[in-house]
Amino acid sequence: IHISPIPGCETENMRYFSDTGMSIAAKGSRRAIISSLEKLKNPEYAEYMKAKQHRYINQDAAADLCDFTERIIRA
Repeated sequence: IHISPIPGCETENMRYFSDTGMSIAAKGSRRAIISSLEKLKNPEYAEYMKAKQHRYINQDAAADLCDFTERIIRA
């Protein structure tokens, strides 16, 4: 659940994660947070969210970042 993101890049991260189904954007209100927690109690919804995370999160992100950094340093 994303709540009260830092303006700028974190707002965009919240939007991306919630738009792709990987998280819920509760935007900081108590009612929205409680509603989001209730959604996560639903096993089908929780599985849907986990499936989206597996689909969109790069499992090789750390290695990709290291490779990118090495290329930049060598250039």
